[in-house]
Amino acid sequence: MTCEGILLLSFYEGLKQNGCPICRLLDNFERKTIDNILHELVLDPSIRQKFIESLGLCKYHAWLLVDIAEERGDRLGAAIIYESVLKEYIDNFEKILNKEEKIKCFICEYTDKFQEYYIDLYTDCFKEGKIKEYAQSSSILCHRHLRMIIEKLDKENIKKLTDIQKLKLSKLYSNITKFIEKHDYKNTEPITDEEKKSIETAVEILKGYKSYYSTTLYFQKKPKRYKLFLL
Repeated sequence: MTCEGILLLSFYEGLKQNGCPICRLLDNFERKTIDNILHELVLDPSIRQKFIESLGLCKYHAWLLVDIAEERGDRLGAAIIYESVLKEYIDNFEKILNKEEKIKCFICEYTDKFQEYYIDLYTDCFKEGKIKEYAQSSSILCHRHLRMIIEKLDKENIKKLTDIQKLKLSKLYSNITKFIEKHDYKNTEPITDEEKKSIETAVEILKGYKSYYSTTLYFQKKPKRYKLFLL
């Protein structure tokens, strides 16, 4: 993958985020996918079949669909989809109840593929000198995606990336410390938005943004060992 042309749009779009650029790109992808289903593909037979085969998606994406339907103010699409799923469940109740449960969520599969794409994109952009753009941005890679990128980088770029990450983590640590200190009754300084958001950012950096990855395995194989950094 070459870091140029239209591919750069996704790279820079991720860097506009205040949290993990890859987590946010994946969240945006999941939401757009579900929104598109509710808006245009509710009656598509192949999509309906995918919902039926997965018994209504995985738990995370099923509830995300409900949330997005609520946000859109249009629950009809969700009702039409789950009417089909529920009918299939009722009609084949005993068969489904007794078979081995292997739910294969097609949105999870799509998101897995896009995660690989974004990891490769950021890795290649970093290799091609755009690591300084990451350094200058307000984004900060979560632990999980940092490790996945490190798996693909050479030693020189690993050093550059981890040095940048240390600076970003130090700034985050300073913000969350200031947030605590400014709750002292003697304090007269206002709490900044950045300090207020440091709690959510800390959780995101350590655990990733809200997504189905919160309940899946981070690494399928033992990651390489690197001497990284300490706060």
